[in-house]
Amino acid sequence: FTPMARYKKKIFLFAFLISFITALLLALYVLSQVFFGDTKYLEKTAILSKIREETIIYYHDEETQIGSLFDTTHRKYTPITKVSEHLLGAMVASEDKYFYKHPGVDFFALVKALISGALKGRFNRGASTITQQTVKNIVNDWEPSFTRKFREMIRALQLERLYNKDQILEFYINQFYVVRNGNGIGIASEYYFSKKPSELTLVESAFIAGSLKGPGKYNPFIKYT
Repeated sequence: FTPMARYKKKIFLFAFLISFITALLLALYVLSQVFFGDTKYLEKTAILSKIREETIIYYHDEETQIGSLFDTTHRKYTPITKVSEHLLGAMVASEDKYFYKHPGVDFFALVKALISGALKGRFNRGASTITQQTVKNIVNDWEPSFTRKFREMIRALQLERLYNKDQILEFYINQFYVVRNGNGIGIASEYYFSKKPSELTLVESAFIAGSLKGPGKYNPFIKYT
């Protein structure tokens, strides 16, 4: 080796060592947060309270009601056992086809998103799993930043540690936006088809799952009236 080649080799080894140590420390931090971090906000009572959104009533005085926010009549919590298998399958296929295989974060999809973003110069390709979307709605954290995405990944791993896949899917299907003040599969099945979630057919389930990409854009009652 020439002196310059030896120098470049040392630089490469030093950079690799620094990168390895940084990655190791980051992994240890994530594991410590997943197993020992605060998870009170993920207790089932807290999650259900967030999903159901207790009604907030505004009063002009002690007796005169002037309005309300998050009317609970528009939020019908539906257990996963009372939801059509067609709908559950369509949800997973549409939103997160590896839901039952990953630990809450699809690291393969994440790497692809990072590579795609680096090549295009902008990071706009989604790689969020159903678990990540669930925790994002639970904590209401929508800040468009890398640190928010990092927090979301840790929370998703925490959620997967505390609940099984079916429980997480149940949280998810009761969260998604349908119409103004209307969330979840109970509202969606009634709003679109005047049916219970357990009665949805394959075609109806596919429509609801597909509409999650843009509830306003794909709502036929709004678009074609």
